[in-house]
Amino acid sequence: MALFWVLEALPIPITSLLPVALFPLLGLQSTSQVVGNYMKESGMMFLGGISLALGISHCGLHKRLALKTLLVIGTSPWRLLFGVLLTTSFLSCWVVSTTAAAMAVPIVSGLVEAFNVSDKERKKLRILFFLAAGYGANVGGTAVIIGSSANLIFRDLVALENIGQNGKYRDINFATWAAFGVPIALVNILIVWGVLGFIHLRGKKSLPDDVDDDISQDTDAHTVRKNLSQKLKDLGPLSFHEKAISVIFGLTVLLWFTRDPQVFPGWQEVLFPSGQIKIGDSSVAIIMVFVMFTIPKDPKVILKWKKLGSSTETLMTWSHLQSNFPWSVLLLLGGGFAISDGAQVSGLSEWVGQQLEGLSSLPHPVLLFIILLIVSVLTEFTSNSGTVSLLTPILFSLSRRLDIHPLYVSFAAVIVSQYAFVLPTSNPSNAICFAAGELRIKDMATPGLFEYYNRRWRK
Repeated sequence: MALFWVLEALPIPITSLLPVALFPLLGLQSTSQVVGNYMKESGMMFLGGISLALGISHCGLHKRLALKTLLVIGTSPWRLLFGVLLTTSFLSCWVVSTTAAAMAVPIVSGLVEAFNVSDKERKKLRILFFLAAGYGANVGGTAVIIGSSANLIFRDLVALENIGQNGKYRDINFATWAAFGVPIALVNILIVWGVLGFIHLRGKKSLPDDVDDDISQDTDAHTVRKNLSQKLKDLGPLSFHEKAISVIFGLTVLLWFTRDPQVFPGWQEVLFPSGQIKIGDSSVAIIMVFVMFTIPKDPKVILKWKKLGSSTETLMTWSHLQSNFPWSVLLLLGGGFAISDGAQVSGLSEWVGQQLEGLSSLPHPVLLFIILLIVSVLTEFTSNSGTVSLLTPILFSLSRRLDIHPLYVSFAAVIVSQYAFVLPTSNPSNAICFAAGELRIKDMATPGLFEYYNRRWRK
């Protein structure tokens, strides 16, 4: 199955179903045990998180947020590049990075068209800004626990380990992940901004080269701002639909952060001081999805106390959710859990961990660097979700054998697995922006190769 996953000989969602057929036949697990992996809490968290994200896209709030961000940051190419990175990174913090990249496509397309430049330079800008959208989604997806399917898979796998060391360390939840992931994401956004800008915008404070001579730099920046302002104006005033979704989403994030922040008593501890009942983040997400399907889109229905019925359109509709939800990712999550479970049951994780014991003589920082280098290269050619599913149990086994904390290597590996920038197949976000931007392999591979920067710098 791992070979099918790496080579993508079949669609990945179909490959994700292979454990249901193979594991019982191979005598590893019963069918009911395998099927139980296909709807863990992370799967429900994904369902709730994506539904909330689709609520944002349903009302068009993501376009308004993106346009306002770009206008606030500035309209020179350097500032717009940073704006695209920041916008897609922010979106991918709250929706899966794949969805964030898809949301960014119409925004970036409109941004490129806003430049009053030659066709040759428009193509260059298209490459630049679509790369920024894809890379920004990848980086932002590491910041919070719901940012990517790899994060969600890792969260359920790490729940099986005693990472808190009986109260000595903090367990992973929404708040603790963000405390660690957000600073890393911010640093990497700046690095990506610098690298893309160095390659594509060196010495260009405002306009690209080869622009019509009768267009001044100030005029072009003004034109871009005018076009973006017009797009924002076309959206009209903030609607009740957008306001309601904003409140629901903001409340969801607040409840996620304060459920069990571990720096002060969260509302879960207040409601259930005995600790016998554990409320997961997925419960919060599903409650808010229920609220979206309950509140009418038109406030007049509420004000007039009209009877709600099937004809009353709510903040989210089932038709929009059904047609836009990436159902295949649920199978991908389930397949990932099944692979991890199978690796443990079969003894593969322990066996590989034993083979890696030879690394115990290395200093821990060197060991960490070698493993992260292997993961980063591997995920350029394979699915990061599949890589995390397969390697996480192995890294846990290695950590136990070397007597180091389970998160020392594994948590860093799940972050690095998502920094796959070289090929469109490295990451779904890359693939979306690669296709939408009509890029070539060279356009995406060049910024991802360090030696290229080295050569350009020496020149």
